[in-house]
Amino acid sequence: MSTNIYFVLDSRKPDRFGKSPLKLRLSHNRTMADIPMNVRLTESDWDAKRERIKPGSKSFDNVTRINNQLQSKKTNYLNQISELEEQRVINQLNARQLKERITDKPKRAISLYDFIDQQIELKANAGKSGTAKTYRDLKRKLQSFTDKSLSFVDINYDFLTRLEHQHISEGKQYSSLSVYLRTLRSLYKRPLNSSGQASRLSHYKQKKNPRALLIAVRTRLELATSCVTGRHSNQLNYRTFYQLNPSR
Repeated sequence: MSTNIYFVLDSRKPDRFGKSPLKLRLSHNRTMADIPMNVRLTESDWDAKRERIKPGSKSFDNVTRINNQLQSKKTNYLNQISELEEQRVINQLNARQLKERITDKPKRAISLYDFIDQQIELKANAGKSGTAKTYRDLKRKLQSFTDKSLSFVDINYDFLTRLEHQHISEGKQYSSLSVYLRTLRSLYKRPLNSSGQASRLSHYKQKKNPRALLIAVRTRLELATSCVTGRHSNQLNYRTFYQLNPSR
């Protein structure tokens, strides 16, 4: 998959002065979206090949400054796209959704610990003390692994692999690890909105499309049994609860 971003002069509907809006076109996942640059100019002012305003343009007092500002915006968006690629969430977005992600003002990432605390309270109030305890155990496990505050985007393939290695190096069993990972998986199914009601975050929910790339997690869910492998075995069954496709 390729993501392209480039300037275009939308000359379909020029104003009465013959000027058209300049846009930054985002091409992603076979879809397109335009980001307005709040700049209008004539076709004769625009160098489409070099994607810049021509130095001789009389429409601006300082052409160099405007060109630098445009390139700065483009670079900023490219950097944000690179971050989304590193987080392995970009493949599930179309161009419009990607535009929304990179043009929004920075928002504080949802705290995983705060969300777990909310779930503990909800389950306790519902009389589900066992489930509340399971969430508390998960929180203690994560806090013992790292002292940093965690958000949902921190829980990626690398994080889970390191957690697995530490767990096993301490002489603990995969069966106990699977409990933590199943509990963690359940959190991704019901992030909360600001009003405290359950709602799915589109960039975390599971997809049925096998090519969807979400938070990539390798996990060993359970010991293989006849209902899993077709024959009794003491080998572990490997699964992914978020689809993994690192080559795309």
